[in-house]
Amino acid sequence: MCLPYSRKVPLLEQKIAGYSLPIEKLSINKAERYLRGEPLPLCGLEMVFAWNKFEVIQKSLPLAKLHLATVWEYAAMAPAAEKKAGTDDFCVINLIQGLCLKSVGRLDEAKRCFDNVLANSSRLQHDHYTAPAACWQLGVLLMEEGNCEQASQKLETARSAYKGYVLEYRLHFRIHAALTAINKYKTQEQNTNV
Repeated sequence: MCLPYSRKVPLLEQKIAGYSLPIEKLSINKAERYLRGEPLPLCGLEMVFAWNKFEVIQKSLPLAKLHLATVWEYAAMAPAAEKKAGTDDFCVINLIQGLCLKSVGRLDEAKRCFDNVLANSSRLQHDHYTAPAACWQLGVLLMEEGNCEQASQKLETARSAYKGYVLEYRLHFRIHAALTAINKYKTQEQNTNV
C-alpha cells in the first residue's frame, strides 16, 4: 500500500538555494530504505521527533503514555529486538523510547536509553543523527536537574563531536538554545550571589 507513495518521495524533493530541507532528506532516506525492504521501526514517532513535537507531547501526560505504550507494543511484537534489529533500528528505538520515558517523567530510564544510543553510535550506518540527538537529550536532562557543568559538556559534545548527519542544523539550533539557557541561568546565579 505504501510502495507507490514511497517511490514518489525522492521525486518530490524541493531545493532552496540549491539545498534540500533536512526533513526532506530524512524522509527520502526512510523511503529509500523502505523500498529496499528494510524495516523502519517507529518511523511515525521518528518524524514527530524530527519536527520537534515531543515538547508538545510532554505537556500531555495521557498522550505521552499513549506513545510510550506504542513503543512498548512495537518492542513486544519484535521479541529480542535488540539482538535481531540492526544497530540503526536499535538506536532509533532507544532514542524514541527515551523521549517517551522523559515525557512521562521516568528520567533514569530515559538516560539509560540515551546512553544505549551513544554506546552503539560507532556502528551506525544510516541514522547517524541518533547519537548527537541522544547526547543533546542527556545534556537537556542534566540541565533540568540543575547540573549545568555536565550539561554544557554534553551539549558541546553533541555540537562538536558529530558532523555531516541529517538534521544537523536543526539539532544545532536546539543545542544553541539549551546552551543559551544555561548561560542565562549561570549569569542569574552570579548576579544573585553578588
